[in-house]
Amino acid sequence: MYLALILAAIYVSSVFMVPLSASAYSANPQAPTAPKIVLRPFNSAPGKTVKVTGVRFTPSSTVSITFNGITVVSSYATNSTGGFVTSFVVPSGTAPGSYQVVATDAKGLTASNTLSISLKAKIVLTTSGKPRIVGTTVTVTGTAFPPSTSVTVTFEGSDIASATTNSAGGFTTTFAVPAVPAGSYTVEASSSTVSASKGFTVNSHITSSATSVTRGQTITVTGTGFAATSTVSFTLGGAALTTTATTDSTGSFSVQIQIPTSQPKGGQALTATDQSGDTASVRLKVLS
Repeated sequence: MYLALILAAIYVSSVFMVPLSASAYSANPQAPTAPKIVLRPFNSAPGKTVKVTGVRFTPSSTVSITFNGITVVSSYATNSTGGFVTSFVVPSGTAPGSYQVVATDAKGLTASNTLSISLKAKIVLTTSGKPRIVGTTVTVTGTAFPPSTSVTVTFEGSDIASATTNSAGGFTTTFAVPAVPAGSYTVEASSSTVSASKGFTVNSHITSSATSVTRGQTITVTGTGFAATSTVSFTLGGAALTTTATTDSTGSFSVQIQIPTSQPKGGQALTATDQSGDTASVRLKVLS
């Protein structure tokens, strides 16, 4: 009986005991030793800074970093554990795509990671302080377009200017605001791969053939940037005039207005207002 119990105990032990070596390897896997780099951010654009963090390189050594085969960090010191944190600027003119960033230390240990580059094209519209009215020259400045490529500028879908980008993907061109009704429009610059747009508001504007006038004198008043096919009424010094005008499909008009013989002397505003509420004024001086 005692022999049977001993044999049973030996059997149970052989079935359920885990070898020491196997349990040790399962609980304590071998720590990784290969060097590694992490990029932040891993999506970037030309001219932007990318941080590179490295671990498990040779302690108290130096590393160099390349971007697409070009050295962007020539020598940077690792700490006592083989780690480092440095950064580089994505070269201007870099085309969209995926690029390898490689770190190599003085002992030949190396690690790489992939950096994705996308172009976030942008345009800026300026008028050098002049009003945004029909005929005003607008300067279009673009950045982060593909380098050395053709760009077409459109105004509400119609071609209005063109340019060729420089080696950094920038360009500058100009256009004159076309004859259009008052309102908000879209200016867009496009290459074959990227585009950028900006809103542009066209305002109403009037001019007079004379700004110093006498009672009974007839002047020619020209307007742009009003509502299309709309009736325009006028006031002079706040008093309504009997003359009206009708705009064409571009919101423009030209009309002759006689200065009332009873008009007070002095500086006064001649104001034009269409049926949509678009308005513009010009200053007149009534002499006599």
